Amino acid sequence: MIGLCGNVAVGKATSNGQTIKTRIVLDEIRRCFPNEEIDIVDTVHIRLSPAKEMFHLIKLINKSDRIVILPAFSAINILSLLISFFRKHKSTYYVVIGGWLPDMLRKRRSLKNQVKKYAGVYVETHNMHETLAEIGLDNVFYLPNCKPLVESMPSHACIKYHFCTFSRISKEKGIEIAINAIREIKEKNNELDIKLDIYGKPDDEYMNQFNMIRMDLPDYIEYCGVVDSKKASSVLKNYYALLFPTYYHGEGFPGTILDAFASSLPVIASDWKYNAEIICEYKTGLIFESQSEQSLANAIQYSITHTNVFMNMRNNCFNEAKKYTPENAMKQFIQHLKDGRRECI
Repeated sequence: MIGLCGNVAVGKATSNGQTIKTRIVLDEIRRCFPNEEIDIVDTVHIRLSPAKEMFHLIKLINKSDRIVILPAFSAINILSLLISFFRKHKSTYYVVIGGWLPDMLRKRRSLKNQVKKYAGVYVETHNMHETLAEIGLDNVFYLPNCKPLVESMPSHACIKYHFCTFSRISKEKGIEIAINAIREIKEKNNELDIKLDIYGKPDDEYMNQFNMIRMDLPDYIEYCGVVDSKKASSVLKNYYALLFPTYYHGEGFPGTILDAFASSLPVIASDWKYNAEIICEYKTGLIFESQSEQSLANAIQYSITHTNVFMNMRNNCFNEAKKYTPENAMKQFIQHLKDGRRECI
């Protein structure tokens, strides 16, 4: 039996990156192991029925031949302790979501020693792989963010200089930087057909501030609500480029970049964390100086004055997305699960 513990949020529509990745991993496990029993502890339910679901989790940890965990930042400590106590780390596969693990393990030696005993730790970027190897982990493997791909490259509507953001909305995700950069360009050239559409769910603690910002938005900047992840491509294909001005500390391989690539949409992203590893400058997008409105405005202006360069990026983006289908990205991970099964027989 394969056990999985993660934020699946069964039955709920979501644009949350953690849930989207957890579902993709679960779907690929089901596809590759059609005849195996797969038990799930959905961490959403732990908050609703803690006693019942903790009992289920301990049962899952005890019974599973192999267990796949996809914990959030706040859950890794308690989950790792439970695995250490009830499972002794055997055949545990940790699929990391986000880029915060290296910093955490540097600070928490006991957690690092527990994670070192797992059968595999699967990280989203090569940089994370190298960093974890440097601090003493030899069980780390590369598993980038991934997404099923539409069969052919989406056709784009002819909308000039219409930009969007497509991620969770918070100050650290850079939404104010995006708004101010677009404002600056429009104020310098009022005749320019430039637009910014904002998609995503505002963080609870940022909601009041964002509502105040919305009240002062000009008509060429609009909040467009939340889009289910399954409909991302049908929305993103209508834009000129995606803006991603994040400086969020936990950033790994952002799903929004992958959504853009799958929609053949170039990305203008900050040089924060691992973005420059994922985006090839002038091929699939542009990189600008993190937390700099002026640097983002300059990058947007470049995209406007080099339309041919940006239009040529579309094929590159879609071809890049092909690397990140679940079948390609998860091949080694699935093989490790198969090898783990043989070891348990």
